Amino acid sequence: HSSSPPPSLLPEMTIKDSPPMSIFLEKSFRELNYVFFFIVITTFCTLITILISIVHMFYISKYVSLRRLRNNLYYVVALNPICSLCCLFAMIMPRNLAFLQGVILTYQMMALRIAIDVLFNISGGRRMLSDQLKGCKETIRYKAFPFCCCPCLPAVAPSVRNIRKVENIISQTCVVRVVLQVADICVMRETGDTHNWWFVSSYFFSFITMTVALYFSCVVFNLNRDTGNKFRYNYLFYMVNISQILYTSQR
Repeated sequence: HSSSPPPSLLPEMTIKDSPPMSIFLEKSFRELNYVFFFIVITTFCTLITILISIVHMFYISKYVSLRRLRNNLYYVVALNPICSLCCLFAMIMPRNLAFLQGVILTYQMMALRIAIDVLFNISGGRRMLSDQLKGCKETIRYKAFPFCCCPCLPAVAPSVRNIRKVENIISQTCVVRVVLQVADICVMRETGDTHNWWFVSSYFFSFITMTVALYFSCVVFNLNRDTGNKFRYNYLFYMVNISQILYTSQR
């Protein structure tokens, strides 16, 4: 009689060890295990999220006349249902986990970039926002969340060029995040698992890019907070950022 090896010596589960979707679902439905109930609950919550987003899109099409602003709002409103669908698909197709994670994080970064564009839309454009700040003798203050307690951060003139610099930094973090997600998918396809040094480094740089994007988006949001609050833009802005923080942290 041979004793089984301790749990620490057992091989780790990899993506290649995950069963195909048909076998996974058949086993879950037949045994009615905890996975089955999680899938049912997730499906129900996803359907509710989709219905709420459809209602939002209806009101956007009814009350927003500016085409570019309307299209941007459609994209941002679709954030939660798309993330919910990807999470549901990842539960029933575990072999595609890395790909679906990449889809979610890429969409979240693009939604943040478009949310900033929405702020410029309701402000009348970068030139009008710059003139408005100059008229009120305001500056671009880099003292913003999550570095709002740093007294050494400067304040610069609210020129169009400086506004574009902040906007370009947000766009570049989106590009870096997309490249990291594509690299994650390639490494996962080659190795078949996510238990190696690359994914540790990737998660670390993903957290850095998220923090940079969050910081500079808050800098832009503070430029026209009054107009944003008037149009309830603050709820949209916080929704995009909180969803990104929660999803990146739980990885």
